[in-house]
Amino acid sequence: MSRYFFDTDESGKVLIDEDGVELPNIDEAEKEALATLGHIAKDRAGRCRYVAMNVRDEAGTVLLTAALSLQVERRV
Repeated sequence: MSRYFFDTDESGKVLIDEDGVELPNIDEAEKEALATLGHIAKDRAGRCRYVAMNVRDEAGTVLLTAALSLQVERRV
């Protein structure tokens, strides 16, 4: 098991993951990042327009970046 850290950038507000999560591999870390982005979009749809997540290892190397851009247009 490896420890992965999920740093989040929500429209310029960066949150550094100090604890990380132990997961079996990078594929599981990617799934975790995508699920988390989905939850953030759902919870903050009216307030957050762009979310990016860097997944890094214990050495601090960024292994992947996942990003989500959300646009809401009200017509009424």
